[in-house]
Amino acid sequence: MCVYRPEGCLPLVYVAGTDKSIREIEQASVTGSKTKDTSNLGTNGKELVRYDESIMYSQLIASQGRRTMFAGIAEDNKPGAIHLIKHPFEKICEIQAHS
Repeated sequence: MCVYRPEGCLPLVYVAGTDKSIREIEQASVTGSKTKDTSNLGTNGKELVRYDESIMYSQLIASQGRRTMFAGIAEDNKPGAIHLIKHPFEKICEIQAHS
């Protein structure tokens, strides 16, 4: 899960699911928005965008301004692979970091 908090807006949560997709979820309501507790961000949200690929993603990191996202691959046949994804979910390239 990767959380992006635009100034003055509701948080956007990016989650990698076991259904081989990445979802952008807008948090519907924020209680205690001054805290850094992100345990309930995905439970009451609205799905804005879904990016489906035939690859299992493990970790997500969004750049500042969320223009680019780095997604770690959790596939046995692609150890150490990272996808570089341009927002709104357009795969730019795949980097093989190690084998």
